[in-house]
Amino acid sequence: MAKLRGFKFTSNGYRKDNIVRRYLLDNERNYLEYAILSESDGRFFIDDYYNGTNHRYDITDKMDVFYNGIKDLGIEKWNMKTYESSMCWTPPADYWTLEIHIEDISVICKGQGTAPEGWNDFWKAFHRMCNNG
Repeated sequence: MAKLRGFKFTSNGYRKDNIVRRYLLDNERNYLEYAILSESDGRFFIDDYYNGTNHRYDITDKMDVFYNGIKDLGIEKWNMKTYESSMCWTPPADYWTLEIHIEDISVICKGQGTAPEGWNDFWKAFHRMCNNG
């Protein structure tokens, strides 16, 4: 059974919300998101915070799903890298950090305005682990 030993994701920047766009004439708004691994009574959880909304996902029995989904993506190449867009964004592009330790994979990376190859597949595997599917 795969064991997630560490996980932390943070992201902050500007997002356009469709409802806000309709009523505030396309003004941007700031946001903050983070997701971290926690343990309680022998169970493992991803605690997710997004702009004041908290969610807790029990992943104790689903770490294999995540590991199997990412092990062939080559995310080890992301380790110790900074991904930055060559464009000058106005407002500034979203800034993110990721730290993950699972089985034989350990990655710490960050970026702004762009992401590494395999990023979307990584997050699909993550959401399968958190959302039972």
